[in-house]
Amino acid sequence: MNKKIITVLKIIFSCLLVLYLIWKSEPRSILKLIASANLNYIFPSFFLYLVIMILGAFRWKLLLSQIAIRSSFPELMKLTLLSQFGNVFIPGGFWGDIMRGVKIRNNGSRSKGIASVFIDRVLGAFGFVFIGCALLPFASPYLNKNVFMYILLLFLTIIISTILIFFSGRIQRLILKALSADKKVIQKMKQFYIDLVFQVNNERSILFKAFVVSLIASLINIVIFCCISYSLGNSASPIYFFLFIPIILVISHIPISYQGLGLREAGFILLFANAGLNRSQSLSISLVYFAIIVTVAAVSGMIYFVWNQFDKKPATI
Repeated sequence: MNKKIITVLKIIFSCLLVLYLIWKSEPRSILKLIASANLNYIFPSFFLYLVIMILGAFRWKLLLSQIAIRSSFPELMKLTLLSQFGNVFIPGGFWGDIMRGVKIRNNGSRSKGIASVFIDRVLGAFGFVFIGCALLPFASPYLNKNVFMYILLLFLTIIISTILIFFSGRIQRLILKALSADKKVIQKMKQFYIDLVFQVNNERSILFKAFVVSLIASLINIVIFCCISYSLGNSASPIYFFLFIPIILVISHIPISYQGLGLREAGFILLFANAGLNRSQSLSISLVYFAIIVTVAAVSGMIYFVWNQFDKKPATI
């Protein structure tokens, strides 16, 4: 199926699901909650999101050092701003990452640059997978038995498939054999996979450091949700956020919605009922979080444009 059609279907699915959830959660209550949000908690949320972006640029710098691509931190931060804008406002949800991967290419090799970005994204998601898997036993008393088993299966599938694809020699040979056709597109995919495997297995100490950065960023992300909840006047204990947010964000990465919109909101309603929050309260947290993402992306785009124009100006003597 055409990628544009898939993207349109994802957007339609997300919009319809969100509208349905809002309709079932009393729209007036949601608007009232959001309108009364305490900005003393909202502003720190923006600051913490900026910290996550800075950590993301640092993690990417670590990954680039694995493949001997040298770039200054300000340059990587500028491309991170571009990525943040592109991922939200360009249909597809990944074009921002592709743009920063192409712009960082070294010696004409786009594959290595894009591979570094792909691993960066995987590590970002794996921070939540690790935290979610570690805390899942503590979340089990709040989960239906079937829901718990589905979530456990999802986590195990992600972990095992990732290990097999990147660390199993037999699986790697099978993938390379499947990509042996002479077609140009297939050969590009093959080179991309070779670059991925090489980077994952090259200087694993750097990969471990990047993973630790991901864990820190994931924990900060959970704190952002806590701040949003407090801004809306909710009294749910922070422990629920550490138990449920990793599960919700991992589920939101399932590629059937746009930017996780809809899946994230449904996850909040389902899981945070255990924290004593009603549908309107749970949905409001997720919607405010999405609003923060969109706002940060818009500001990031403006900053990148100004920064880029400034860099293009010739130096005056």
